[in-house]
Amino acid sequence: MKHSREIRASLALNPASLPSSWRYAPKPQKNKGKNLKVKGAQIDLLFDGPRDIVLCEIKYSTSSFVVDREFALEFSNRIEIFKEQTTTKKQILRVLLCSRGAKSTAWLTEAVDKVIDERALFKAV
Repeated sequence: MKHSREIRASLALNPASLPSSWRYAPKPQKNKGKNLKVKGAQIDLLFDGPRDIVLCEIKYSTSSFVVDREFALEFSNRIEIFKEQTTTKKQILRVLLCSRGAKSTAWLTEAVDKVIDERALFKAV
């Protein structure tokens, strides 16, 4: 994956943490003839380490990314689906990778543990 070394360095991750992405696409389910809507999920980038997993949401923006209620709920839902489908017991670190950083909002601290922008990313090498 492109820039995974720089991302790993900026997060000070264990070199054994392996980068990948993850996707869950549920099969359609029926209940008494009705289609049930089961949500899928995708994680843009994750680093699977010995004791923890870093889940990264990647956003490109020409200005600071604004984390609102909708984004916070959507990201939280993806993380819950990830935990449920992988049955991981590892600690989860939620990271937002933004080209221009993120604007400080009440939802930002609810949604992510760390924000990385392009300056921090390329300074880490």
